Amino acid sequence: METIHTFDVRSAVVDAVCEVFDLMLTLEIEHLEAVAQSHLYGEKILAAINLVGPVAGMVTIQVEAAYARVVAGNMLDIDPDELQNPADVKDVLTEVCNMVAGNLKSSLCDTGFSCRISPPAFTMGSDFELECLHLDREEAYAYAHAAETFRVSVGLKAAE
Repeated sequence: METIHTFDVRSAVVDAVCEVFDLMLTLEIEHLEAVAQSHLYGEKILAAINLVGPVAGMVTIQVEAAYARVVAGNMLDIDPDELQNPADVKDVLTEVCNMVAGNLKSSLCDTGFSCRISPPAFTMGSDFELECLHLDREEAYAYAHAAETFRVSVGLKAAE
């Protein structure tokens, strides 16, 4: 029987991120095998979705603020320098996180791990770290596009 410790988080997340960036953003990204412990210095943006239910946890996407504008520009088909409304960047990043979390949720539910996803949260700044406590599993994946890198993290906990 599949447990939260044997569930293939990597495939669900890596495939979803690559697909979203390819199809929705028309950005060709590369999954990197190594993830630095101290990722992204300076101004950064974090989009997060909570998983709730018998399986709980969180999915986050963390990018440098300048790269977030590239991502938003690609999805909206606008030159990043022409983005006037900061809410556009927020909307795009939270939607990307929502798509990745939704794929993970579907994969979890398909293997018998029921959960729901929350509305997305959004944080930006240069002096913060996100830490989720009491998780059974934590995984982080790094990606690159040109000279930019970003990080997707997943934490899961099975119900007691």
